[in-house]
Amino acid sequence: MKHPFATTRKNLLIYLSAWLIHALLSIVFWHGFYKLPFSDAIPDAIFHSFWFGILALGLWFAVRYSKVESNSTFNLLVNHLAALSITLVIWLTLGYYSVINLPFIDLTYNTFYKDSIDIRLISGVMQYLFIIMMYYTIMYYSDFRDKALQTAVLENDKQKAELNLLRFQLNPHFLFNSLNSITAYTHTDADKARNMIILLSDYLRFSLQHKDEKWSSLAKEMENLWRYLQLEKIRFGNRLEITENIGEESKSKKIPSLILQPLIENAIKHGLQSDQGNVNVQIGASFFHGYLKVWICNPFDGASRKPVGTGTGLDNVKDRMALIYQRNDLVRVEADRKMFKVELNFPCDKNY
Repeated sequence: MKHPFATTRKNLLIYLSAWLIHALLSIVFWHGFYKLPFSDAIPDAIFHSFWFGILALGLWFAVRYSKVESNSTFNLLVNHLAALSITLVIWLTLGYYSVINLPFIDLTYNTFYKDSIDIRLISGVMQYLFIIMMYYTIMYYSDFRDKALQTAVLENDKQKAELNLLRFQLNPHFLFNSLNSITAYTHTDADKARNMIILLSDYLRFSLQHKDEKWSSLAKEMENLWRYLQLEKIRFGNRLEITENIGEESKSKKIPSLILQPLIENAIKHGLQSDQGNVNVQIGASFFHGYLKVWICNPFDGASRKPVGTGTGLDNVKDRMALIYQRNDLVRVEADRKMFKVELNFPCDKNY
C-alpha cells in the first residue's frame, strides 16, 4: 500500500494543513500559558511542528511493516518504544537547534526550553500515539476495502462465468432433431430441406454473433425466435401453431439475450406431447408499471400425464434471472389440467 499522505496532492495538502493548525495552536499555548514572547513562540511552534510532521511521514513505514497479526505483543511494544525514542530525540534536537540559531531569539529561550522539556516529551508521546493509531486505522481500513473489492471482483467474475455457462447451454436435441429432419427431407422434399438449412444457418449465425451481448431488445429476440419457430413448423407441419400478442411499446424494451429460446423450446416439446391434435403455443408481452411482462403458454394435459424432461430449460432461465436481477420472484409458473404458462417479469426502471 502506498503512503496515504505523500502520494496525492490532495492528501498532502490536508496533511500540511493539519500541521499548520498544530503550529498555530502551539503558538497560542506557549504564549498564553508560558508567556513566551511571540518572537520566540512563533519560530518554536513552526519548527517543532515542521520537524514532527516530517518524521511522522516516516512512521507510516514502521506501522506498515509492524502489523498486529504478524507480530507478537512484545515485539510490537519494543518496536514502537524504539521508534518513539528515536523520533523524540531527533524531533527535540532538530527543533531546538533550528530555533536557537536564529539571530533574533531571546537569550532566555535556552532556559525556557529546559524548563518546558517535560511538557514537550508528553506532547511528543501523545502526538506519536495519535499518528500511530491514525496510520493503523488507515491501513486496516484500506486493507478491508481492498479485500472487499477483490471479493466483489471475484463474485462478479463468478457470476459472469455462471451466466455464460447458462447462456450457452444450447439444447443439443434441437440441433440433432433439425439435422435429422433435414436429412430425411433431402430424400423426400428437397425444398423443405433447403429452407431448413437456411433457417438453421441464420439462427445459429445470429446466436453466435450476439453471444457476447448481455442485453437485447424484445423485437430482436423475437426476430431470431421466429427463425427457430419456422424450423419447428417445417418439422411438425400444420400440427404446430404460433400465436403472438406483443404490444408495440414492449418491443423496444431490453431483456437478457437468448433468454426466451429455452422456454419456447419447452413449450413446443411439452405441447406436442399432449393428447391434443393441433398445438397452439402462445407468446405475449406487455409493459406495465416499469415491468416488461413476457408469457409463454402451451397446451398441457395435466390429468393424464406429466411433462417429460428434466426441467433444465426452465431452471436455466430461473438461474439467469436470479443472477442478473438479484431477485427470485421474477419467474412465475402456472399449470392446470389444460394449460402450462411461464411468465417472466423484467424490471425496466433500473440499469442492471
